[in-house]
Amino acid sequence: MTSADPAGACNPASIVAPTFEATDNCLASAVSVTPTTAGPTGPACARTQTWTANYTDACTNAAVPVSVTYTWVEDVVIPVISVVTSADPAGTCNPASIIAPTFEATDNCLASAVSVTPTTAGPTGPACARTQTWTANYTDACTNAAVP
Repeated sequence: MTSADPAGACNPASIVAPTFEATDNCLASAVSVTPTTAGPTGPACARTQTWTANYTDACTNAAVPVSVTYTWVEDVVIPVISVVTSADPAGTCNPASIIAPTFEATDNCLASAVSVTPTTAGPTGPACARTQTWTANYTDACTNAAVP
């Protein structure tokens, strides 16, 4: 048997079925066996496909069926970043501290949101009109990048 199992790969270009062969004590060489499959099943984030090979020789001796299951991810949906908390001092004079907002990302292949650490260049602008911008970025396991 040979296999091109994409084992957890993201968005494989193609799924190549495994090849099976049977050996029989009354045959000089192995016999190629065509497997059966119901096709891909499961949700996009956990796709599976099982192939089962059966072989019965000329004397009706049936081999024990052999199955191979591939699992992969189909994910082309970009994650979404949102602001969870923000303590914007908007218009406050001489705030004692500036607290960074918190961000999280949601992804169609994750059961719960993921905390995202933002980046910032720090405060900018003149003393009487200071601003600070935080940017959050997140890329999921299948390299789908959220829009910052």
